[in-house]
Amino acid sequence: MNQKKYYITVGETMKLLATYVADKLYKVDIDESIKMDNDQVTWIWNFVPRTITDLAKYHKHAKVKFRFVPADLSFQTFWDMYDYKVGKKSRAIKLWEALNDTDRAKALASIPGYHFFLANTQTKKMYAEGWLAQRRFENEFKVK
Repeated sequence: MNQKKYYITVGETMKLLATYVADKLYKVDIDESIKMDNDQVTWIWNFVPRTITDLAKYHKHAKVKFRFVPADLSFQTFWDMYDYKVGKKSRAIKLWEALNDTDRAKALASIPGYHFFLANTQTKKMYAEGWLAQRRFENEFKVK
């Protein structure tokens, strides 16, 4: 099954993980911290673009942001992308396993921005377990 996943945010409130199979919307995972009733869940399901092509039409919309994330949300994918194999890997694994899929997608989607930030500042890279424990993947990384 050829899956593509996108972490989508709308403003500050709606955060979700959309999974597409063969360019068509297959599944939507909503951030568990957002409490919704059935009508709101139905509205979100209807809001999410039905195809990746439709999703791409939102690229200029100021409040809608979407980032591609690997279909594989495993710790090994994170470990390879984060690419700083020091610190306590066992703790990082436990922290990763405690995240839901939406947070894992958010973490994977933020790694390139974090790497760009590090390349353009004098900031030292955090150990993976610290980055996860402090939920640094929720930061917006900007260059000074």
